[in-house]
Amino acid sequence: ILSPRDRLISHLLYFTEMTIREVLELKVVMSYVLQQFYKIPNFIIHDLTKATEFKNPDDLVFTGKRNNPVDRAHINQAFMRASRKSNVFLKPTCLRKWVKK
Repeated sequence: ILSPRDRLISHLLYFTEMTIREVLELKVVMSYVLQQFYKIPNFIIHDLTKATEFKNPDDLVFTGKRNNPVDRAHINQAFMRASRKSNVFLKPTCLRKWVKK
């Protein structure tokens, strides 16, 4: 239901304690550090590596079609579309509440 990029964003929100803003502003160089601070499943590490494969260390991990930063409103809209299709109310901020501390 979500695009691969938006799905990866949702996984990072769920498995880390990062905010939406922090995920959207994540740079490639910092994506490597995430693995040391959070228990991230291998499939997410694989997807993150694939998403950053041809990017420079100072580039944003998540960009739009024209390499512009992803807008938070886009993520909210993507989650609303997925919620309607799955009949489950879901907002990106809900994912952070499920993180066990």
